[in-house]
Amino acid sequence: MVKPNIDFTDALEQLLARVWQVRGERLDSAHIRKTREAVVDVRTIYRNKGEKLKGEKIRRYSQSIDFKQRRYRAGYIAAFGERHAYLTYLHLKKIENENNGVIPEPRNGELTVTVIGAGAALELFGLCYYYNEERARVKKLKLNFIERISDWQDDRDTMIDKIIKKAFRNLRTFRNNINMNLVQENITLLSQQYEKLSDSDIIIIYNVLNEITSNPLSYQKKVWKNVEYILKICDKRVLILLMEPSARYTRPRVQPIIERLSMVTKHIISSNQEEFTFNEEPLKIQLENNNDGLNVRLFDTPIDRHKPTFETSLKRTHFACFRDPLSPISKFDAERQFRKSLRARDERQRFRKSKDQTSFYDIDSSFGSQKATKKFLNEL
Repeated sequence: MVKPNIDFTDALEQLLARVWQVRGERLDSAHIRKTREAVVDVRTIYRNKGEKLKGEKIRRYSQSIDFKQRRYRAGYIAAFGERHAYLTYLHLKKIENENNGVIPEPRNGELTVTVIGAGAALELFGLCYYYNEERARVKKLKLNFIERISDWQDDRDTMIDKIIKKAFRNLRTFRNNINMNLVQENITLLSQQYEKLSDSDIIIIYNVLNEITSNPLSYQKKVWKNVEYILKICDKRVLILLMEPSARYTRPRVQPIIERLSMVTKHIISSNQEEFTFNEEPLKIQLENNNDGLNVRLFDTPIDRHKPTFETSLKRTHFACFRDPLSPISKFDAERQFRKSLRARDERQRFRKSKDQTSFYDIDSSFGSQKATKKFLNEL
């Protein structure tokens, strides 16, 4: 086994320092205290949002965390970062045991990955770990990041430049940031990214659906249209990885998307709730033996009353599937057809069909018959 040149836990402090805009790569005692407080807040919100707490003043937590605030970004990374970094590795290992043939092989060392709800892109570490565990199979990583909070971009850059590229030497990355809200219809914006999105080998949907705000049912159709569009334009087999918290309140937001994916893809593995543990090599997460390590300062050293618990497991709902393009149409023909179409939009920011317009959706017959396609167009 060829292990990365650096351990993710050792490098995590660099990422937190960048979030707090601290000079250097270490957190001082003041920022350690702020991070500990933020860890407690973030965990509490995730475990109780939408629920009434007992034993204290009744309150209802907001449906989403404002990640524009750096304290919440730091709290999220410190609370989940070490475990999230290895989720894709464990997920791909499970798929490998079930059906190794569906995992995309890099072409001349190149792999294209689209991350929906990218955040700090923590999960990329595990993906690179999986592909380069025994030998450097991925040398060129083309990345499409879809994220509504632009404040995450600097943290993603730090994650890739200071952690991933140091851990996996000779890895080149090409990044494409797409700023959009998943719960708003953004077909126009996504169509402008056709060239890069259609080349996707893997689509990652991790820890984003549980952030759907307000009434989740009212947003399911909009979320699905965005996801479906990306699936439609992929011109080769694409592997879809989905993983979300398995808490009861998240299921109404996650399950409808899983059901829709099941209708248009081929299922590989799934579980409503599975516990992923990180207490064994090579993914072991532990308190350091010295008093100077980040985990000791965050989770063990008693600085104040805010002492978050050190955790080495996660309970997750997960789903994996793949899709083969059923319409053998080339990317060139699809783009030419799309350019010929009239890209007029009405006040609701949707495509408007005219008499002589050939719809872009007609290029792919894999999602239903002509009658079904016509019905779909009329709904736009």
